[in-house]
This record gives sequence, structure tokens and C-alpha cells, in this order.
Amino acid sequence: MSRKGNPADNGCCETWFKSYKYECLNLIPKSNRTKEVLMKVTHNYVNFYNNYRPLTKLKGMSPVEYILHS
Repeated sequence: MSRKGNPADNGCCETWFKSYKYECLNLIPKSNRTKEVLMKVTHNYVNFYNNYRPLTKLKGMSPVEYILHS
């Protein structure tokens, strides 16, 4: 943790996990949340997030597209 009043160093990770929870985990019923299902869904979400999901702060491009065009 950083001192009071200073931004945390893990802001990017917190943003990603917020998106992951709202867009992915909340769609899976609690009765179906096995380790295998969570691993498969997480793998698919990471692939989607990095390669296809447009982000406003990256000018409407996915993270991979943004890196390739920079």
C-alpha cells in the first residue's frame, strides 16, 4: 500500500479485475463455478480483452492493436 493520499501502484490491475468481475464472472451461475469452468472462462476472457475488446482510452483499439500501431 502507498501512503495516504498517494495513488496505488496497481491501478491498472484493479481496473482489469473490475472489468473481469462485471463482464465475465457475474454471468456464471454460482452453482456452475467449478475450477475447470473458471479456468476456461478466464482464458477466453483474457484472449477477448487483449485482442478484440475496444478501449476508449486506447482510441477504440484493443491493447494488441494499440501496441502494433504505436
